[in-house]
Amino acid sequence: MRALAWDHGCLAAQRLGAMVGPVTFILPDGRACNPLFMAPWTFDPRRAELPGVLRRLRGEWPCVPFGADAERALSPGWSARGPTFAGADVPHGPSSNEDWRWIEAPEGSLALQLDYPADHPVEFLTRRLTPDPSAAAVDFELSVAVRRLD
Repeated sequence: MRALAWDHGCLAAQRLGAMVGPVTFILPDGRACNPLFMAPWTFDPRRAELPGVLRRLRGEWPCVPFGADAERALSPGWSARGPTFAGADVPHGPSSNEDWRWIEAPEGSLALQLDYPADHPVEFLTRRLTPDPSAAAVDFELSVAVRRLD
């Protein structure tokens, strides 16, 4: 877990899923606002038994590729058939279930990267979190490098 603080708040991010949370914004009237969800089992030791995305579920994170349940009925004209690859059935994609690695970031930012398996259409993701120095706001940036478009 790493954290940033600035005049208008503080945020924390973790390697699992590159999830962000908690975040506290200090509003112009001085009130504190914590808009992101933290799972009630965050500190329960039994959370290790849960699937990756749920173990330390919090706030906000990228889902690439999001994925779908092929058994679920789709609207007319939509097809569940298409290219498949290892890990295509992982809920919310590998990005939500794997530990990312911290990478170098500009001063006042946090950055993480996740490399995908060699046979996956996505090569890697890079995520940067940058608090706005003049406001109670955070910029979320996600770059997706692909090997092929299926």
